[in-house]
Amino acid sequence: MLLHIVARGKLGRSAEAELVERYLKRIAWPVKMTELPESGGSLPAAAANSVTIVMDEKGEQLGSMELARLLERWRDGGKREARFLVGGADGFDDGMRAGADLLLAFGKATWPHLLARAMLAEQLFRATSNPPACPGRGPAGRRRLCGGADRGGGGCGGASRRQARGG
Repeated sequence: MLLHIVARGKLGRSAEAELVERYLKRIAWPVKMTELPESGGSLPAAAANSVTIVMDEKGEQLGSMELARLLERWRDGGKREARFLVGGADGFDDGMRAGADLLLAFGKATWPHLLARAMLAEQLFRATSNPPACPGRGPAGRRRLCGGADRGGGGCGGASRRQARGG
């Protein structure tokens, strides 16, 4: 399944652009990013059998594992494309929200759209890692697997194991 980020505004040369690029390169699934002008311009045509996710502060707040399971369910159900729409400074109108298959939020706060794009790229990387990655580090700096809150473990397994060892 293609992960397609469609975003208003240009990243240009910025710290956010570096983060987005870093995470997009690490995603194992097919991924594409389309930038639209801050206003005007039309959305690219959606692939047949696609799903549209609108990034909006009024949306659902999914944990990383929940997002991973949702993407897997869509992929395994035959969806060809998951389109993640990131709005500009004014966000989305009610019509765009109503036409979405899912409204997704990174908390109740309103985020700058460039930062939201970086956060989305990171979450897509995390969700499509097999198994999903967590920030905890094991011996020799190897990434640990999360036994965290999404699995009922109360937090990142990497951090809790370090604390249990006294480190």
